[in-house]
Amino acid sequence: MAKEIETQGIVLYNRDYREKDKLVKLFTANAGKQMLFVKGANAPRYKNKAAIQSMSVSAFVLNINENGLSFIKSISETQRFRKIQGDIFLNAYATYLLGLIDAVLMDREVDQPLFIFLLQSLRLIEDGMDAEVVTFIFEVQLLSRFGVHIDFEYCAICGCDNPPFDFSWTHQGVLCRKEADKSFEMASLNPNVLYFLSLFTKVNLEKINKITLKSEMKHDIREFLDLLYDEYVGVHLKSKHFINHMNEWVNYPPLS
Repeated sequence: MAKEIETQGIVLYNRDYREKDKLVKLFTANAGKQMLFVKGANAPRYKNKAAIQSMSVSAFVLNINENGLSFIKSISETQRFRKIQGDIFLNAYATYLLGLIDAVLMDREVDQPLFIFLLQSLRLIEDGMDAEVVTFIFEVQLLSRFGVHIDFEYCAICGCDNPPFDFSWTHQGVLCRKEADKSFEMASLNPNVLYFLSLFTKVNLEKINKITLKSEMKHDIREFLDLLYDEYVGVHLKSKHFINHMNEWVNYPPLS
């Protein structure tokens, strides 16, 4: 028997299903991650086309079936991130955040704090905060949900909180200078990278105003986060590949 649920939801993506219909993947506050069947969504007169586009946020009434397809009964109060959707670079970062959510959550797994975190992140990008910095914060705080627990504040061996630190791949954590001198497989990082990652683990997006980083520091943080995700998470998304190559083609000389 279908269960009716009222919930706010963010569209992660949609795809065609048969000629006139779509499947829409939602991340919802009250029903977790759900794949929904939308009949007639490809028809010219379908009235909720904007509401089922990626990154749209709406109030939904869902009919959830334990077995088989579930359905969207009604959609209202749709909000769109128009600045993000109109900018290929902002869209790339936002799409990556959606992809990480899809990767970290099991279907129907309810995680309201994560729902709020995603919504806040998208709103910060929409409001003009550096999308790359928002992505750093998102990636760092999502690590624990992938089962990766890294303490960037305390030495993984002696427990001291005396920077500068370096990162140890062997100990999956930071080491103080004394312990790092005795250890192998150190990352040889700029200590400021670990300082900012420690800061990002504690950032409350509701209270954040502005974080400005130099391009060189963002480059160093990006390189290290990519290594962390490759080594400990193992998620490789097309949207991340696109982000990594954006700067290569954006500066490519125009055709004559």
